[in-house]
Amino acid sequence: MSEIEIPILITKDDCQKCEWLKDKIKKEGLVVKILDGGSTEALSEFAYHEMIDKMPLDLPILIYADEQYFAGESMKALKHLRMRKEKSQGF
Repeated sequence: MSEIEIPILITKDDCQKCEWLKDKIKKEGLVVKILDGGSTEALSEFAYHEMIDKMPLDLPILIYADEQYFAGESMKALKHLRMRKEKSQGF
């Protein structure tokens, strides 16, 4: 895998934290790739980032390059996405 250009958000169904974060991301127009925590692609990301031990308890997880934000860090994840959006818009 090459370096991640678009942040990846790994979630699961029936997860209040996951739904809250997805809703915030959508309302703010933030760009992420959303993967279901049980999908093959999500499992590949977990393995690539040596995070197999984090699944599925700490969802949602936001992955961008070498940074990961876990369930208890949803506000940090949003802040990171907002800063990334501002930089892309030249602010």
